[in-house]
Amino acid sequence: MMNIAKVYGKIGDNINALLWIRKAFDGGIPNRSEIKSAVFERLKDNPEYQRMTATKDVSRLNRIEGWRYDLQFLRDEITRKAFSVVREFTKEDLDKEVKRIYNAIPTLTDMQITVEFVKLLVKVDDGHSMMYVKSDNAELKKNIPVEFYWFKEGLYIVQADKRFENLLGAKVITMDDKTPNEILTGLRQLLSRDNEQTLKMISVNKMRQTALLYTIGLYKSPDQLTLKMAGKMATRYPLLCKQTAIYQVAGFGTGCHLPGKVWKIPFLKNQFI
Repeated sequence: MMNIAKVYGKIGDNINALLWIRKAFDGGIPNRSEIKSAVFERLKDNPEYQRMTATKDVSRLNRIEGWRYDLQFLRDEITRKAFSVVREFTKEDLDKEVKRIYNAIPTLTDMQITVEFVKLLVKVDDGHSMMYVKSDNAELKKNIPVEFYWFKEGLYIVQADKRFENLLGAKVITMDDKTPNEILTGLRQLLSRDNEQTLKMISVNKMRQTALLYTIGLYKSPDQLTLKMAGKMATRYPLLCKQTAIYQVAGFGTGCHLPGKVWKIPFLKNQFI
C-alpha cells in the first residue's frame, strides 16, 4: 500500500497519495517513518498527514490541547500496533475510554492524566505495552528510601537507606493502614503484564512511588509513607520521600536507585516468587 502511495506522491496526486497512506496506516503499518518519505513533501501541511506522521508542531498548543494531542497519538498507536488482535478490550471500548479521558482532561492534574494513560494501556492486555517515565519527572522521582521484595511469606524490606538499617529483613504488615496485598490489588490497574508473576515483580518498584499511589487513592500522602512491621518492629515508621535517580529496565517499566550508602540483605533465597 505504501508503494502505491509513493507512486501517487511522485506524480503529484496528493488526494490518492493520502488515500493510500491512510489505508496503510489503518492497516497497521509497522513503522511511521515510512510515511515520512520525501515524495510526500507536498502533504507536510495537511492535518491528517501530520496526524499519521506525528509531525504537528505542538509548541503552540496549550496544556489542554497538548494532552489531548498526546491522547489521540496514544489511541492511534494502540490501534496501529495492535492491528487485528483479538482482545476482550474492543475498538469500541477503546474509543469510549478515549472520549471519557478527552472530556476529563481540563479537570485533571498532570499526574491524574498520566495515570489515565497508564490505565488505558493496561486495558490493552499486553505485558509489553507500557509507559516509561521521563528521568526528569519530579513527582515520580519521589520514592521512599527502602526497597521491597515479595517472598512466599509476604512483603519484606531487602534494601534500605543507612538511616533505616534496622528495617532490613522486616516483614511489612501495613502501608498507610492497607495490607501489602490490598496495595497489590490496587496496583493491578497500573501494571501491564502477561501473568501474575510479572505483577509482583513490577509492583515492588511502584510501591515506592508515593505520588503515583497517592493519585489512585492507595497512599495518604504524595510525600511520605507510614509502614507497620511485624514482630518486635511493630512500631509505625513514617518514611519521607527522597528525590532519586530514575532508571529504566527494558520490559519492566521504571525503577529508582536509592541515594547514598545503602544496606542490603546479602543473599536472597528466592530470586523470583
